[in-house]
Amino acid sequence: MDGCTFPPRLALNDAELRDERLVDYLLGRLSDEEAQRYDERSIADDEFVWRLRDVENDLIDAYVRGLLTGETCARFRTVYMASPRRRERVMFARTLADLDARYAFVVVSK
Repeated sequence: MDGCTFPPRLALNDAELRDERLVDYLLGRLSDEEAQRYDERSIADDEFVWRLRDVENDLIDAYVRGLLTGETCARFRTVYMASPRRRERVMFARTLADLDARYAFVVVSK
């Protein structure tokens, strides 16, 4: 710890920590009350923030690799990418994926 004091953790049950619920949060599929709890947790709980960030990175990677389908893909485009910061993260991930694909081709070709 760096000497900072954090508020006590907000109580979330196990279901709220599942990846699917975190994806629902990121894609705006939770009720206002549920989203409020997640918002508060994302300010008060570092462990939650890291878990949310991991799930968000996985969601972005899935989108960039074309693995999202149907309503999830549509909500990603309309809800998640409504934020300029999030669009930048997607562009960065797309660039990394392109580099990864090129590098894999070079290594296999040699």
